[in-house]
Amino acid sequence: PVPKISWRRTSDVSFPNKVKLKNSNAILEIPSFQQEDTGTYECIAENSRGKNAARGRVSFH
Repeated sequence: PVPKISWRRTSDVSFPNKVKLKNSNAILEIPSFQQEDTGTYECIAENSRGKNAARGRVSFH
């Protein structure tokens, strides 16, 4: 079954309003990335067979 894809930040910081989700939410795009966009983002895929998640840390140098 095709999974439902969702994204979230793992901190208490709100999700940036400028974030764009593409390809049925499978791609997270943050245009004009800034220091305040730094953090850990989590992608969650869920369907009738279960749920899986992956996290990635995005930093600004």
